[in-house]
Amino acid sequence: MFNEKYRELLEGSEYDFLREHNRLGKKLMMLVVSGSKAHGTDTPTSDTDIRGVMGNSVNELVKVEKDFGTFIEKDTDTCIHTFDKTCDLMLSCNPSIMEMFGCRDEEIIYYDKHGKMLMDNYDKFLSIRAVSSFGGFANAQFNRMKHSLIANGQNPDAELEMLKHSLENAMTAFNATHQGTAIDVQIRMVSDQELKRIHPEIKTTSEYDKHHILVNGHFNEADVTDFKTVISELHKIQSEYGKLNKENTKKTDIKLAKHMMDLVYIYLVGADLNSGKGMITYREKEHDMLMDIRNMKYLTPDGLKVKSDFYDLLNDIEKEYMYTAKNCVLPEKPDYEAISDMKRQVYLDMLAG
Repeated sequence: MFNEKYRELLEGSEYDFLREHNRLGKKLMMLVVSGSKAHGTDTPTSDTDIRGVMGNSVNELVKVEKDFGTFIEKDTDTCIHTFDKTCDLMLSCNPSIMEMFGCRDEEIIYYDKHGKMLMDNYDKFLSIRAVSSFGGFANAQFNRMKHSLIANGQNPDAELEMLKHSLENAMTAFNATHQGTAIDVQIRMVSDQELKRIHPEIKTTSEYDKHHILVNGHFNEADVTDFKTVISELHKIQSEYGKLNKENTKKTDIKLAKHMMDLVYIYLVGADLNSGKGMITYREKEHDMLMDIRNMKYLTPDGLKVKSDFYDLLNDIEKEYMYTAKNCVLPEKPDYEAISDMKRQVYLDMLAG
């Protein structure tokens, strides 16, 4: 099926690669519009971002060759994954991939019978892994926003609050995806003076001379693998946070506002998934709110800082997401049997040529 709405665009010379590249052409399974146009948050200057799925070659299926993985065309912002890679990303509930399957009909450009099978079975890939996947994307977006503010002159004391925020969200995601695990971790920020009182033996060599983060944990016969996962996840966030901190760059008001909007957007989509409502890419109900954010309603006149009203809004939306994360109705595991049946049929068709 081909969507006539986009025929003229794709017939342009800039999209010749869709017809001429040896991995695409008749091997395309599906193409969809992604990004702001799929979300319903586009402006007159927004580009048309395209995402899609292509078939694997016979040599890849029989493991003679490594999976091609991903085709990217930067000028048109087109990204197309192989069927196998798409399935792997769907199993991890990758937000950028899952949004393809929550598009409105008018944003679906093309699909063949295999693309239709993916669309009809996307919900079989869903599991509680969505909590950590979407929460992780939200954390990354939150950090981008806050680092932009720091680069724009916000009080550096806010940096540690960002790290605490990310660590707390990681523990919420862990508890949601490891239900029944006897691990309880609390994270708090203390002043330099309080740290010296609690641990006088510690010499405070941190670059933060006002506050520090402490982690308290309760472990009641916890599985060593779960214990290791918690420690590794907290360490990973702290390490990546340090890298982000070194890459602070001043952001324009347009980019900052987009970071803010994307943060709210990912929480909204993730909350729907956690609640069992499925993937809803186009946010009709929240359209005006998201556009207010994008249009810089919540930035100060100089465009460098965020108004307090935005944090109030974000706090409410984040609380709702965290509630759905703690009460997630998604299955513990994907429906592997249904996925295997679908993949088997697709593979047989690919091998048959």
